[in-house]
Amino acid sequence: MKATTKKWAATLLLAAAANTAFAASGHFEQGREAFKAGDYELALKNFNLAWGEGNNTATLAYNRAVTYYKLGQLEPAKTAFSSLLVNTQWVHLARYNLGRIAEQEGNMQKAYLWYIKVDERANNTRLQRLAQSRADALKDYAPASSKPAPPAPKTSAVLLSLGYALDDNATSLAEELSSQASDASDTYFRMFGYGHHYLTGEKNNGVKLYALAQMRRFQTFNSYDTTVLGVGATYETKADDVDLDFGTRLTNIATSAGPLANQISFITNAAKPIGPGRLQADYQASYYSTDEGYAHLDGWQHQAKLTWQQKFGRVVVAPGFRWETNFRANKQLEATDDRGERFYSYSPTSVGLYANIRWELNAKWRLYSKFNWANITHSEENIHKDIGGEEKQQTRETTRTDYLLGARYKLRDNWAVKTEYSHTGASDVFDLYSYDKNVFALKLEYSWE
Repeated sequence: MKATTKKWAATLLLAAAANTAFAASGHFEQGREAFKAGDYELALKNFNLAWGEGNNTATLAYNRAVTYYKLGQLEPAKTAFSSLLVNTQWVHLARYNLGRIAEQEGNMQKAYLWYIKVDERANNTRLQRLAQSRADALKDYAPASSKPAPPAPKTSAVLLSLGYALDDNATSLAEELSSQASDASDTYFRMFGYGHHYLTGEKNNGVKLYALAQMRRFQTFNSYDTTVLGVGATYETKADDVDLDFGTRLTNIATSAGPLANQISFITNAAKPIGPGRLQADYQASYYSTDEGYAHLDGWQHQAKLTWQQKFGRVVVAPGFRWETNFRANKQLEATDDRGERFYSYSPTSVGLYANIRWELNAKWRLYSKFNWANITHSEENIHKDIGGEEKQQTRETTRTDYLLGARYKLRDNWAVKTEYSHTGASDVFDLYSYDKNVFALKLEYSWE
C-alpha cells in the first residue's frame, strides 16, 4: 500500500474515532493519549482496563482492534473488528480493516471481497476510494463468480425535456420601457429533444451521429416563437491521454414568421486530465446564411472556450473563459425624408468568464448553478435613435451577467423533474439595449442510454 494511502487511512480512521460521542472512562482517555504518542502497548493495557470496567462501547472496541493491529496481533484484531460488523456506524471501517488483515495474512481473495463490500456499500467517499484502490490492485485475485462481465459499450442515448416557464420581460425591453409596460411578462412552453448513436466504435473512439430539436411557444408574444432543428456528426478519438473530437453540424432556425437562418458549424474539442482535474478546450466556427429580410445576419461566428473541471467530494466545479467574435453583414438604412441614415452592427466581439457548479446531494437530489459574465463590443458605430428620441452615433458596448440556480429530483430510473430560476442583466451604452429579466421554469426530463 502506498504511503499516501496509509496516511489517508490513518487520518480517516482516527478522525472517525475522535468525533464519536461516548461516556469515556479515565483509562480510556489514558489509552487514547498513549496511542497518539505511539505507545501501543500502554494504550492496549489501558483500553483493556477500561473494557474490564464495563465500558463496552463500540468506540472502545474499535480502538482496541486498531491497537491490536498496530502491535501485529492479527487474531485478536480480527476478533475485535468482527464484533463491529453488526454495528451500522462502524461496519464499513471494520470491513476495510479486515481486508487489510487478510492482505497481511496473504489471503488476497478474501481481502478483495472485503474491499468490494466497502466500495459498494459505504457512504463515506474517502473510505470508498481507499477500498476501491485496494480492490483494483487485487482484482486478479477476485473469484470467477464475482468478476463482473465487462459492460456492453453504450452506443446510443436519448434526452427529452418538456418545460413551462414564466419570463417577466419576455421581449427583453429596456428597463425604462418595461417599467412602463403592463404586459412585458409572458409564459411559454419549451420542448427539447436530443439523441445520438455511434455508427462505429464507442465513446471517445468512434463516429457519432446526433440530432437535436427545440421548440419554444409563447402564450402572448407569438412572434418570439422559435424552432431549432439540427443534425451532426462527430469523430472521437484519443491521443495518449487526450480526448479529441472533430465534427460538423447543420442547424436550421425558424420563427413564427418563417425560416430565419441556416447554420453550418465546424467543431473541435480537446480534453486532458491534469492532476486532480480535467482541462478542456473547445472551438467552433459557424457560417450563417439567412432568408430574405435577415441578410444583416449573414456571415461567420467564431467561438472558443477553455474549461477547468475538478471534483471535490460530491461537488463538481467547472470555471472557464469564453471568447466569441462575429463577422456579419450588419444593417445599413439610407436616410429618408423623416429619418436620417441608420446603421446597426451585428458583429460583436465578446470576452467572458463563467462557472458551473453541480452538487450531488444523494442518489435523488442534485443542486446546480451557472454564472456567466461577458463584456461585448461591436465592430462599428451604431447610428440611430436611443430612448427619448436622442440621436446617437456610438460603438455599442454591453456588460451582461447571467446566473441560474436549479434543483433536480430523480423520480425513477429514467425520469427527473427540475425547477430553475435565472436572471439576466444587460447594461449598454445605448439605453435601448439595457434590460433585466427573471425566468422561473419547471421541467420534466426523460433520459436513456
